[in-house]
Amino acid sequence: MAVDVSATPVFRAGEPKRLFALTSSYSAAPDGERFLVGLPVSGGAEMAAEVPFTVILNWTTLLGER
Repeated sequence: MAVDVSATPVFRAGEPKRLFALTSSYSAAPDGERFLVGLPVSGGAEMAAEVPFTVILNWTTLLGER
């Protein structure tokens, strides 16, 4: 959601506007700074088999390579 605001001469908030539609699958990061949101892939279920999926095992060892 987004709201237009004005601070002068007094604080005023406009009407809330939806920025995008969300599914019911979302999660907030522990620090409250980000959200992970599940969104459908365009093309639907028939295309899902064609989308590559990569799993990186032992990914923490890659952090030292920076």
